[in-house]
Amino acid sequence: MSTSRDERINSFWKQAYSDVDDGGYISDDALLNHYRFLVEKSELLSFIEKHVPKNSRKRALDIGCGNGKFTEIMADYFDYVDAIDLSQEIITKNREENKKDNCSYHCESLEAFAKRVDIHYDFIYVGGVLMYIDELKIEESYKALDKLLNREAILVIRESVMSRKRVDKISESYIAYYREANYYQKFLDSKLLEKKENLAYRTSELKNVLIRLKLGFLFHKKVYQKLLILLKLKDKLWKPNYNKLVNYYYIFRR
Repeated sequence: MSTSRDERINSFWKQAYSDVDDGGYISDDALLNHYRFLVEKSELLSFIEKHVPKNSRKRALDIGCGNGKFTEIMADYFDYVDAIDLSQEIITKNREENKKDNCSYHCESLEAFAKRVDIHYDFIYVGGVLMYIDELKIEESYKALDKLLNREAILVIRESVMSRKRVDKISESYIAYYREANYYQKFLDSKLLEKKENLAYRTSELKNVLIRLKLGFLFHKKVYQKLLILLKLKDKLWKPNYNKLVNYYYIFRR
């Protein structure tokens, strides 16, 4: 009996949240997770402050909400926030732990949710969702987003993409399409406000930054400078394939 893509993805994330401290980042490195979250939180808030006027912050939608960290942040800036995810386990957990009166969690796909509700949002955040959607269905996802967006609303898409070439990564337990960097803007190119790299995603580089900061306090300046040279040399000589994988924010206005 074959297993659907949604079932395989759900199985992967269920295991991730079960096996590691932070299933959303698939990492047990508490320090790294903490700093990555702080950077991504800062980015999200900057998009809201920059592009969504205070008198337009009525309703927001978090698509692919995971453990609800960003849902709770958005709930402090909008009158009401809806959050959706395909994992029933994580949605149930979010509902049990929810401390906000102005947010709701729904176990539904983007397309099913768009068909069911008659709501228009002033801000929609799509966090690492479209890379799981098949090429033949991606246009349907864009149509669903278009239906949900209010006039002059802001859409933020955060996706992992390939910086050099397009590669589809497929494994027995996990499916993701790591597409070229311009792929997600081609349907909405005329509405693109900005595109920027999510620096927090480059975990190997972030680790190096933290290491350098720590060593800078512990060692003499000359020794520290030598260590920096070695780290830079290492970056030039050792470039694993995942360094080609980057994470971008795409900000659109409807």
